[in-house]
Amino acid sequence: AAPSLPRVVELYNMAQFTHATDSAVPLEEPIFQPSPPEVVIDDFEPLERYSMPLCFRNNDSVARRIKVLPPDSSVFSVDPPAHLRAAGGKVAPGVEVQFRVVFTPRAAQDYQCELECVTEREKFLVSVRARGPRPCFEFPDAVDFGLQPVRVAAQEVFLLRNTGLRDGRFSLSVAAPFSVSPSDGLIAAGQAAQIVFGFRAEANGAYAQNVLVSYDSGEQCLTHLSGSASDIEVALERSIVAAPACYISLSSQRTVKLYNRSQIRIDFEWKALASAADESRARAERIMELSSAASDATGPAMRRRRRDIELDPMLFVSGSFAIEPARGEIYPGGYCELTVVFSPQSVGNLSATAYCEVAGRESRLPLML
Repeated sequence: AAPSLPRVVELYNMAQFTHATDSAVPLEEPIFQPSPPEVVIDDFEPLERYSMPLCFRNNDSVARRIKVLPPDSSVFSVDPPAHLRAAGGKVAPGVEVQFRVVFTPRAAQDYQCELECVTEREKFLVSVRARGPRPCFEFPDAVDFGLQPVRVAAQEVFLLRNTGLRDGRFSLSVAAPFSVSPSDGLIAAGQAAQIVFGFRAEANGAYAQNVLVSYDSGEQCLTHLSGSASDIEVALERSIVAAPACYISLSSQRTVKLYNRSQIRIDFEWKALASAADESRARAERIMELSSAASDATGPAMRRRRRDIELDPMLFVSGSFAIEPARGEIYPGGYCELTVVFSPQSVGNLSATAYCEVAGRESRLPLML
């Protein structure tokens, strides 16, 4: 990769300093190329003295002058080479000259300054950074949940360790169907915290996303989350139950079994509508009807009624049919015997459809009554 160019902050009139006003170096580049482009100092101790080389190469076709101004810093200084003073600051074309950046830290913390480098044509900056002790988190590169039942929560737990020499804070955010807890926190040096990643897909398919993890030291890293969801084998004994004829005010019964042929425990619940999307639309319509009929759309009574609609689980309710139990759980390989109760309130042929919502299935199981 091409070396990064230092930032030029000021241009000069070369005719005031030299007769050789033509340069082979483009104007957007400094005549002298610094190496390294940025001075970075790690692993230092307070009250010690450190010296780092900073070289400048004359990329022009004629001899040019360069000097580095004393930095406005109490911990950084620059020592020019002795032979450069004897040469009047001039460096032959294609030749490299070495300065020394001296660092005398007073404490174990971060330091930074910008060195002002002056040539006959421009002033450009070279950054100098000293990085003090910092946290170091052992974060996983990837978390794979594998194949999971749809609409069932899965978790992966691991310990996030801070192996650095300083306390550090982390933060991250993920989008559904993934989750994380806690999403931020402070971990002391040498300590660890438990992080729980979650995965709960509402639809079948494969899911993946990259998560940006940020630390208070400014560093960032990426971790990859992935998982897939599919239906488990849960089925009704039959999809139609015909209740025996019955007189008004009396009742008749039929039974039907709900089988769990999977390897996990499931929860089930009988709903009035075929999907969660249908429930959302029904709630929105009821709220619109309520708002249009109410004289005060912002009063406390209106807010309570609106909240009741939003929290309504929309369970199966019928004037003529009931299913018992209305909700429950079934262990792996087991079944639940459901009782359909027919209690007619009017004469005629009556019918209804109930929908069994099962944790582990994307769509609800219909039962025609």
